[in-house]
Amino acid sequence: MIDLVDRVTLVLTYQCNLDCPYCQLHNLRYISDLLTSQEWSSLIENLSEVLNRSTPFFISGGEPTLNFKLLSHILTSLSKHDRISILISNATLLNMSKINILGENGLYGLLATFHLYYMPNHAMIEKRFRNTLSLLSYYKKLTSGISAISVNINTKKDFIIFDIIDKLGKEGYFKNIDLLEIAILNENLDRDPLLNTLILHLEDYTDVQIIHYGREGNDITEIVITPDGFVIPFETVYPKLLKDPSRVKYFYNVRKDDIRKAFNKEYLDTIKRIAMKWED
Repeated sequence: MIDLVDRVTLVLTYQCNLDCPYCQLHNLRYISDLLTSQEWSSLIENLSEVLNRSTPFFISGGEPTLNFKLLSHILTSLSKHDRISILISNATLLNMSKINILGENGLYGLLATFHLYYMPNHAMIEKRFRNTLSLLSYYKKLTSGISAISVNINTKKDFIIFDIIDKLGKEGYFKNIDLLEIAILNENLDRDPLLNTLILHLEDYTDVQIIHYGREGNDITEIVITPDGFVIPFETVYPKLLKDPSRVKYFYNVRKDDIRKAFNKEYLDTIKRIAMKWED
């Protein structure tokens, strides 16, 4: 078995029910010819032949729960091959009934992403955040799987979430949450002394991880499978690939290439190097 990658991400769709201005990936309207459920199953079978069992499969989007039937099918396929599956979702379309189905289909972990920008006031943010934590707790109690929430911080106005975290933490809402991730999307916020003060006491409630977009990921070796089958080193490459099709030739596509051949160090290093230069 191959141990060249830290994770695999399966992107089911780039369609999303939210419209976050900082997201490069959602609602890419010029995608066509998406992978079918059978193609996803074949892909998972091929990947399972070469990857260590400890390699996790992340399922993302867009919003992957928009096509709940396909999501359930993929989870079943991953479970059939005894694979670790972690769903990344904004959780706005989830309810207890759907979480029951996810659990039955073998979901190992649920990471809810929380976006504040479209909520007009403190009361709505608190209500939505409380509901998201409740769904994660329900999932945790149901499956004993990993439950996590990632809060996106894009402007100083978003600091309001720290008061809400503190309030709900004191009420016990993080008791069944394994990880609270604070995702700093705006590098200018790193220099705000208030941020460190606000983050300081969060570990009173659960494990905390701080990530900084734009400075993370280069130390992780990942392959991402796009909705139309391209094999890329990280998700933000895809919009650029669509806009500059001349570079398509550098990346495997699971429809015409044997995905198992992608797992060699030379290929993985090459596509990562191309992508990083492209990002610059």
